[in-house]
Amino acid sequence: MDEPPRNWTLDGTRVGLLVGAVTLHCLIGVALADAYGTDEFARRDWFAFREAGRAALSSEALYSPRPGGFPFLHPPYVAAIFAPLGSLSDGAFFVVMTALSLVGLGLFVLALRKLQPLHEEHDVVLLGLLASAPWAIGLVLGQPSALVLGAWLTAFWLVDRDRPLAAGLLFGLCAIKPPYVVAPIVYALLSRRYRILGGVGIAAVALLLLSLMVGQWREWVAAVARVLGDVGDGEVALWKQHTLLAFLRELLPRPVALGVWGAVWLGFLGLFFRVRDVTMPMLRVAGWLALGTIALSPFAYFYDALILVVPAAALWLNRETYPYRFRWPLAALVALTFAAQHVGYFVVQAGPLPTGLLATGWLLLEMLAIRSADHGVAELDGQPDGDA
Repeated sequence: MDEPPRNWTLDGTRVGLLVGAVTLHCLIGVALADAYGTDEFARRDWFAFREAGRAALSSEALYSPRPGGFPFLHPPYVAAIFAPLGSLSDGAFFVVMTALSLVGLGLFVLALRKLQPLHEEHDVVLLGLLASAPWAIGLVLGQPSALVLGAWLTAFWLVDRDRPLAAGLLFGLCAIKPPYVVAPIVYALLSRRYRILGGVGIAAVALLLLSLMVGQWREWVAAVARVLGDVGDGEVALWKQHTLLAFLRELLPRPVALGVWGAVWLGFLGLFFRVRDVTMPMLRVAGWLALGTIALSPFAYFYDALILVVPAAALWLNRETYPYRFRWPLAALVALTFAAQHVGYFVVQAGPLPTGLLATGWLLLEMLAIRSADHGVAELDGQPDGDA
């Protein structure tokens, strides 16, 4: 039996991504070695998590400004989760945060294989993730974005397995970063999978009970409102944001930017409603919801854009489910987003960066592709729960 012809383009893509991933991780190692034990090392996000855990144990204020470092902006229950680790040394806590990223990576790979089994091109997705700027920046800063990504995609796999309550619990636990819960809730409402909402509710109650040891909910709301105001007023480094709002705010006065952003939000909500009954693989569902989570959020930092690996994986592994005329434009947007992240975060470090605009255009093309393709390749969301 003759072997299939070798795909030199695919092999070249693998080699290029492998070289990029190895180079990026070598640079990460050098950067960490240079900063370790210095004030620079302590001015990163992992330090804010560790100090929040320590403050939760000693009933100190969580949301007071921390000169020279990143503020803690996560809900009080996140501080309660990290409380048992608040006494760890710098090195030990950073190792814990790195381990959480690796756990998230493992969950992502497992969920991807469950959602799209027996596909010989999973390695391209993994190499692309490892060569991405959001992955590298998350590792350097000690952000748990990869853990949330893994749990988030695993939840969609549970939805695909018709286990909506368990999926909702996992979505709820992703509330370590609250914007990640908005899209699953919208999806549950539009697809009439109300047991997902039940799982999210159970997780929310558990997290609220956990937060009782910390309190400070009013202070958290004030801190988030302050950050949202800073984004709207352009008083933060908007190039670090990966949203449409940040891009618009770089170019337009605040009222105009907010008005355009609100109109776009309403437009996409209408599109989401219109595609709720279209059939497609669950990986594609997770993909366009991931795009909406980043592009339409009021703020999403560069490391949060790691979740964009989901729509990229959907396009790559499910490309036969896309109308042909949309494949190359979508592939171009993926490549441009990947390149803009690297150039923006490692070279330019100034705005306006087009990452938020690219993510929004990517979302729009994805939604138009869904609308234009009435091809039943798989179910969008299975059958409704029947418990409405």
